[in-house]
Amino acid sequence: MTLRNVLLAGVAAAALTSIAGAASAQVQTPGFFGSLEGWYILDSGNDKIYSQPSNLGAAPDDGFGGKAYLGYAFGSFDIAVGGQLSDLSKDVNRKGANGREVTVDGDVWAIDGEVGYTFRWSQTGLRLHLGARYAQFDHDRDWEWAGPDAINKQEWEGVGPRGGFDFAAGVGSGFTIFGGAAVSYLFGEIDSRYKPNAGGDIKRKINSDVWNVEGNIGVAYEVAPLVNIAAGYRAQYWDDVAHKNGSLNNGSIGGGVDRLMHGPFVRLSYNIGAPHAVRAIAAPVPPAPVVAPKKNYLVFFDFDRSNITADAQRVIEEAAAAAKAGNVARVQLTGHTDRSGSDQYNLALGTRRGEAVKQALIRLGIPAASIAVISRGESQPLVPTADGVREPQNRRVEIML
Repeated sequence: MTLRNVLLAGVAAAALTSIAGAASAQVQTPGFFGSLEGWYILDSGNDKIYSQPSNLGAAPDDGFGGKAYLGYAFGSFDIAVGGQLSDLSKDVNRKGANGREVTVDGDVWAIDGEVGYTFRWSQTGLRLHLGARYAQFDHDRDWEWAGPDAINKQEWEGVGPRGGFDFAAGVGSGFTIFGGAAVSYLFGEIDSRYKPNAGGDIKRKINSDVWNVEGNIGVAYEVAPLVNIAAGYRAQYWDDVAHKNGSLNNGSIGGGVDRLMHGPFVRLSYNIGAPHAVRAIAAPVPPAPVVAPKKNYLVFFDFDRSNITADAQRVIEEAAAAAKAGNVARVQLTGHTDRSGSDQYNLALGTRRGEAVKQALIRLGIPAASIAVISRGESQPLVPTADGVREPQNRRVEIML
């Protein structure tokens, strides 16, 4: 009992330290994770300990328990240890021919070590784990007869492999649905001590390998980054952790007794469960830069022409769409020519080109009153050339929004 209390106290202290320190520092995975859990046991089975008519049958029933859990994640892989303890009790008052009272206590404790691997899909995670469990299930019964009290004590202990899974799925707004199950096969024995009210001790031992199955399901809420509070329901089944015969007469200890313990639980956890257990705190994503709308568009023309080509029409349509989207109040059209021809002719040609673009814009829904047309002729070439040179890049209208 002393060793059990020391081990469980050490695990609980380590888990408390991990949760408090990690939560304040906001350690990102890979890193420590842990939890503290408490539960209430509604029932631990209805099988009677004793089969003999002369004895009073009674099994431990309701009680409280808890668990401390601590681990470290190396990315998808992790290692973890945990310890749990449940305290069961039951008082049975029967006033029969002999008049007697029975008090039944049960203590269940276990230490686990495991290695886990987590698979992640968006807001869902599945963790598989494999390890070992050491456990003890004690039954203590005291009953009062006409004379001195009689005592029967059965202690089962065992160790063996343990494997299982945990899952979690985010459902939005900080909530997560989670659950899990584990199975252990524990190699152990029952150590019985029977002390009749009128005599000395009788002791027996028997090998008793035990299947231990446990599971839980619940809902968690993230109260701070990677810190969760949770509530749910759990169940745990133990096979053949006690025997029925209380007096051990003729060396017999009777058949095996199973225990099914179940009830609600609450949990405080840091960086535990999937996906929250494996989620790092992401740096804020900077907003995408705002792209300023295009203000200038160039419409090109054939030599000595002012008609709108197919390519020119596409540019004008793009400019009209931008003007509408940006609620542009004014559109300026500047006509240009190459340096072939006289200055006077080119000024007039630049004006005709500007007017052609204006009419195209009007047909696309741009108000005529918001469009201004001017001509620069050959005075502002896009590509500088000698006089008389026919340069296609200079035959243009510049649309300015």
